Formats: sequence, structure tokens, C-alpha cells
Amino acid sequence: MRTNQDLLEKIYRLEMEENQLKSEMQDAKDQNELLEFRVLELEERERRSPAFNLQITTFPENNSSALQLFCHQEGVKGVNISELMKNLDILGDNGNLRNEEQVAVIQAGTVLALCEKVDTAVSLCSHLVPAPSTHIRNCTL
Repeated sequence: MRTNQDLLEKIYRLEMEENQLKSEMQDAKDQNELLEFRVLELEERERRSPAFNLQITTFPENNSSALQLFCHQEGVKGVNISELMKNLDILGDNGNLRNEEQVAVIQAGTVLALCEKVDTAVSLCSHLVPAPSTHIRNCTL
């Protein structure tokens, strides 16, 4: 008789655990569905955003871009791209951004990723042309 009572209690506990796990699993499915919807929403917003076309014009007198001149005037010597990417990720995780701000964050991330690729390419090629690459490194952002 005691064993039956113990078994009934154990069955009851297991059924409670099963119900709790089912509830947690449903919550996880709902959360996953919301995240998938959000990803689709952001992809659609990125698709509708204006194409990013970066045109850097150089000034003939010193062969520098407007951005390089501005940074030189402001005293900017160098920028840590990975640190900027981290800050941009933090900014992008902010749920209070308007659509235009989110688009700007996405586009800035694209620009930084391209900058990182160019910086890597310059670093890899620097041994081929030592003097000009030193000049390029001093001018890059």
C-alpha cells in the first residue's frame, strides 16, 4: 500500500515536471518565432534602405580625401576599428532607435567591415612597397 502511494506521488511529480518543461518549451518556441520575425523585419528594412554608395573624392593639391583632411585638422591620429565595431554593436542593440537610426547603424557596420578589410590588405601588402605603405598607414583612419 505504501509503495503504491509513493509511486502515485512520484507520478504526480513527474507529470508536474513534464507540464513545466512543456510550458518552457512553448515559451522557447514563441521566443524563437519572435526572433525569426524580427530578423525578417530587419532584413526587409535593410533591403528597403537606400543603397550605400561611398564616393571618396581626393583633392589634387595633397591627394587626400575630405575625411582625411578633417581628421588631420581635428588631430585624429588613428582609430581602433574593432573598438568602433563593439561600440556600434552596443548601439545597435539599443531598442530605442528609430528606423533611420537603425539603418545608419547597419550602414556604419558595413563601412567599418570594409575599412577592416582594407586595413588588413594594406598590412599584408606593406612589405611589398615599404615607403608608400608607411605613408598610407599615416593617412589611414
